[in-house]
Amino acid sequence: MENEIGNTNKPENLTDTEIFSKIWTKPRAVFKYINDQEYAKFVNLLLVLAGISRAFDRASMNDLGDSISMGAILGLSILMGGLLGWISFYIYAALLSWTAGWLKGKGDTTSILRILSYAMTPSIVSLLFLIPQIGIYGN
Repeated sequence: MENEIGNTNKPENLTDTEIFSKIWTKPRAVFKYINDQEYAKFVNLLLVLAGISRAFDRASMNDLGDSISMGAILGLSILMGGLLGWISFYIYAALLSWTAGWLKGKGDTTSILRILSYAMTPSIVSLLFLIPQIGIYGN
């Protein structure tokens, strides 16, 4: 069993396409690669998209469509969600790093932020379903 886990965690060179496709089927290997290689090519983009996704989720959960126009929701979610999402993930990573220091952890803020950004991929993919959701349910 330990050999199987060791083989799946073997660092290999992954392309951008392989990272985003294998993150669904072999997340442990992909996150190990991202951490070991300090792969940070799409971190800022992923953090902004994750912030936008979270902003749309909050708008939906708070029924903002009942009191605000669709254009305002889209604009606020994209602009404020992208900016504040990036900032909030950075603060969250810093707090995790600070807390990890108490527990003798090894992660620093940038490594935690890097892993967090790629871990938000499923949430970001949910943005693809936003247009049909708006079409079906409206505001």
